[in-house]
Amino acid sequence: MEILLSELICNKGLPDIRLNGISADSRKIKKGHLFVSLSGSKYEGNDFISDALSKGAAAVITDKPPKKNNVKDLPIFCLGNLRQDLGEYASRFFGFPSKNMQIIALTGTNGKTSVTHFLAQAMQERRFSSGLIGSLGYGEPGKLVSADLTTPDAVRLQGILRSLYDKGCEHVFLEASSHGLHQSRLSGVDIDIAVLTNISQDHLDYHGTMDAYKEAKAKLFTLGSLKKAVINKDDEYAKNLQGLLSPDVEVKTYGCKNPADIHLISASFNRKGISLGVSCSGFKFSVDLPLFGTFNVENILATLATLDSMGWSGEEISHSIRNLAGVPGRMELVSKAEEPAVFLDYAHTPDGLRKSLRSIREHFGRRKLTCLFGCGGDRDASKRNLMGKIASELSDTIILTNDNPRGEIPENIIRDIGEGISGSYLCELDRAKAIGEAIKAAKNEDVILVAGKGREMFQEVKLDKIPYQDLNSIRSALEAREHV
Repeated sequence: MEILLSELICNKGLPDIRLNGISADSRKIKKGHLFVSLSGSKYEGNDFISDALSKGAAAVITDKPPKKNNVKDLPIFCLGNLRQDLGEYASRFFGFPSKNMQIIALTGTNGKTSVTHFLAQAMQERRFSSGLIGSLGYGEPGKLVSADLTTPDAVRLQGILRSLYDKGCEHVFLEASSHGLHQSRLSGVDIDIAVLTNISQDHLDYHGTMDAYKEAKAKLFTLGSLKKAVINKDDEYAKNLQGLLSPDVEVKTYGCKNPADIHLISASFNRKGISLGVSCSGFKFSVDLPLFGTFNVENILATLATLDSMGWSGEEISHSIRNLAGVPGRMELVSKAEEPAVFLDYAHTPDGLRKSLRSIREHFGRRKLTCLFGCGGDRDASKRNLMGKIASELSDTIILTNDNPRGEIPENIIRDIGEGISGSYLCELDRAKAIGEAIKAAKNEDVILVAGKGREMFQEVKLDKIPYQDLNSIRSALEAREHV
């Protein structure tokens, strides 16, 4: 792909510099690329201009004039509203890929990953091609490439959309994080359907207040390209959100408790999963699924409502979801029937942890329940004691360990969590060792929830990302039991 800078960014009087690539990451710059330099909370893009030049950048656009232009031979252009407009520029470079596919974007505190993957599974069942972009990575289902951000930066996002289009994807299911929405990473993406899963406390370290967090989420529903919206009627924010929608946007609602277009008729829980009875715009059916928890009931309803919004009939929907499987790292049952039931889950918020623990109680009753978790460092500290309180109310044994401590002292994080715990708890900072000890001490009839990291493939300690997976630790500990 090639384009002139003057064509890429119109009406700015920029010169006719030929570009064959674009990136906001200086490490990915190649000869002839345009380097996008953005100022951020942690890094200044202008600090990497020299690096971009050494790799052959043809020009630089920035939102902040460099203090010194020591790179005399490199054209540098400062543009107003660059962060807001960058997606439009990137979309133009990659040939407006989102205009040629149906883009369904999901936002909410919990459930985004599960619902996007359920939707992709339903598409596969009917032999439709689709792509995924989210916290587990991007690409075609079963062929995901891992990514650092749930919602990639605006340039990377447009490049991913183009690659999915080139692979023949007709639909893309995209997780829209609050950070991504606030930072305009979705600018230039033609969103057709916006979906709200739920809103509860998260990311207050970034947004500051719940109101600001909600406002960031709401941006998805005010996009000019939006044609349809899917909203959880059980969420208290739903009414406010519906008031923000354009009159031209078609709304589908779902809910377990409140009247909605797609609503729950019945639900029962057993040790193999859930049995549901649902009404999908008047079409009633029942289904048994190997999924766990009330929150997955909500996720299934969100999936049905989205498919309904996409124009599928009730009969088509009922057939497409009968083979749904759990999402890796989301209430994932790792152990076998003759072993302690060990669940791996991404729950890292008060609401997420509460739902996961309650789900286990729904399926396994009063079996002994151990909750093993920690909290991330350099993130919202106000949720730590809340999570400790929830764990002490809903589990029998608590083991506190490191999550991603980042730049914080791990003992301080544990202290904050412990302030919410009534009663005693165990502490083992080495996460793999903590998992091993929990599984070694468990009886076959016990249940263990390993919460917080899901299928993450690293642990962030100070400035390092150390390769680590809860799944490997769980499997190793279960295997060790077999040889005792």
